[in-house]
Amino acid sequence: MNPSRDSLNPAVNLETVKNRLWVTEHYRLLHGVEHAYWPHYFLRNAGRHLNKYKFNYAVKAFFAYQVYREVANYRYMNSVTFLRTDEQFSHFSQIAWNGFLTTAVFMLV
Repeated sequence: MNPSRDSLNPAVNLETVKNRLWVTEHYRLLHGVEHAYWPHYFLRNAGRHLNKYKFNYAVKAFFAYQVYREVANYRYMNSVTFLRTDEQFSHFSQIAWNGFLTTAVFMLV
């Protein structure tokens, strides 16, 4: 008789297997169901928060996109043509203005 074979055989050692399952469940649920199944509760709370503040996030995303669009436009124009100093200043001032508006929106909303 091999002791390791008998300890893994549920027909031979049913009480040991039941005890191991109980201990496993006990330690898995030691801090509660929310701790054991944290992705479900995290996604539920994140979804509730997103649904509650969806308009705020949409406004912030719009202003962040405006800044990204201005920077991408400047990079494109700078790669295609040779920008004069006043044109560069115009692009930089537009980027700075959109950045200022985006910062204000992020702080106020």
